Amino acid sequence: MGSGGPDGVPGRPCAGTGLWHRALHGERAPKLDPKTVWTAIENDPLTARITRKLFPNQWVRAEDFTTARLAERYDLVIGNPPFSNRTVRGTDELGRLGLSLHDYFIARSISRLRPGAVAMFVTSRWTMDKSDAGARRTIFETADFVGGARLPAGAIRDDAGTDVVVDVLVFRRRAPGEDAGDATWLDVAALEDTDQGEGPLRINRYFAENGQQVLGRHDWTSGQFGPEYTCKANPLQMLDEALPLALGRLSSLARFPTPQTLDMAPVQDNHAAEVGTAADGALLKEGSYLLHKGVLHQIIDGETVLVKVKKGEQKEGIFQKHAAIIKGLIPVRDAARLVLRAQVENLPYSAHQADLKRAYQAFTRQFGAINLTNTTTRVDEETGEEKSTQRRPNLQPFYDDPDVWLVSSIEEYNEKSQTGRPGPIFSERVIQAPSEPEVHGAHDALAVSLHETGGVDVERMAELLGRPGEEVLAELGSSVYLDPIRSTGGREVWVTADEALSGAVRTKLAQAREAAERDRRYLRNVAALEEVQPEDLRPSDITARLGAPWIPVPDVEAFVSRMPTVRCATTIR
Repeated sequence: MGSGGPDGVPGRPCAGTGLWHRALHGERAPKLDPKTVWTAIENDPLTARITRKLFPNQWVRAEDFTTARLAERYDLVIGNPPFSNRTVRGTDELGRLGLSLHDYFIARSISRLRPGAVAMFVTSRWTMDKSDAGARRTIFETADFVGGARLPAGAIRDDAGTDVVVDVLVFRRRAPGEDAGDATWLDVAALEDTDQGEGPLRINRYFAENGQQVLGRHDWTSGQFGPEYTCKANPLQMLDEALPLALGRLSSLARFPTPQTLDMAPVQDNHAAEVGTAADGALLKEGSYLLHKGVLHQIIDGETVLVKVKKGEQKEGIFQKHAAIIKGLIPVRDAARLVLRAQVENLPYSAHQADLKRAYQAFTRQFGAINLTNTTTRVDEETGEEKSTQRRPNLQPFYDDPDVWLVSSIEEYNEKSQTGRPGPIFSERVIQAPSEPEVHGAHDALAVSLHETGGVDVERMAELLGRPGEEVLAELGSSVYLDPIRSTGGREVWVTADEALSGAVRTKLAQAREAAERDRRYLRNVAALEEVQPEDLRPSDITARLGAPWIPVPDVEAFVSRMPTVRCATTIR
């Protein structure tokens, strides 16, 4: 997600290593105001750190976009949602709709725009072409579709490693009271003269009626589940020239709101402090308190917000003593975090323990023990029952900080004497560094690869063993197979035998046979899949129950309508 600065707030969900940012600051890109600042959100911590290094003056957040808290303040959003059909389940309003991941990214990005602001996405064609218009209608509730351009299959192969047909889509969030725009794009339509025995091709009405925005030609191709739609490239057309022309036709339809002027200092301070998540090891997270130029702030909805303190004519906010307690606990929290991080990464940590000791002593000299507990006992006059209540005056003001219980845990507290003393973190190692895996062969390296990456990473296994990848694959033998579907454009994707030889094995066998015709390496897939083919069922082996989810409702209704009428007589005695 991207966000802007004094003269605009752009955002980039799924930012990657900043390819969009580089493109927008290239020689042929529109010139952005130098004061424009982006908020980039990237789920992978390593990729996010790379982006921070490439763009040190931008705000890069290593978070899951589906759970990141964001304010509605963005003037522009640009991104490429993940090409995935995984259903998002969340607690927010959009998360309860059961949208696919790429549709959820688009809908949530648009929901974070200011009224009148614009969003642009590169997404798979299914956002526009799927017959179920539920996701498109959800987007249409708040935004108008400005227009788009369809790219031919393989157009982003070099950058994304995929041959899927993608669309560049532009949306504009409506202002309150503004009438909705054209709804044509909500429907799909059949393309004329495309029926080859499987019915006509069906695509979004916008692209069916605006052929100039399709940078290729509609055609059939062989897909995973049979014949399907594709957009084939026109060999006489140069995409780097055609795409700007197609998007240029939309420029007159896009109206931008007046940019907001924002306070840049907190954003820059946040970036330096690496606002992120606990999984990313960030010091500051959603809800964290921080000091900026000696003034107390808090991270609210991903933004640095000034904490109001009651003083003089300022009647709103927290008490001055509570603000002083929070300011005293912030260095304790930060030092404790640094000790833990150093121990996890197996780095020297004694200096951080010394910082922690100084911060802790400075706090306790002024306010007493961190876990100071005041217990009040009252007796019910009617029942004689005693009721005790406890207050923690030094922790209560810090309750909104996500690290409050980390701060509490570093101190050993005696309730009887109401005194505290430093815990083991001040002088000992409380977290052991992760041990290096013992790799004695290719199968050990495969286990490490699956643990670290979730897949078969040949380069990582070769690095662990100090041997060429070919030797590693030879030793693994029938434990891994080359995937004929995902191995495209010179990119080889290997999968484990469990994945390759399970699931829709009949379909996989057909795909392997087709792939083996052009690459003999897939013959081993064919042989292995032939051995795991299930026996064909005879008609008498198949039992169909009315109401089974795989039987279409019209078939059940037709069957019931043809059943003979049965009359029943009941005798009451």
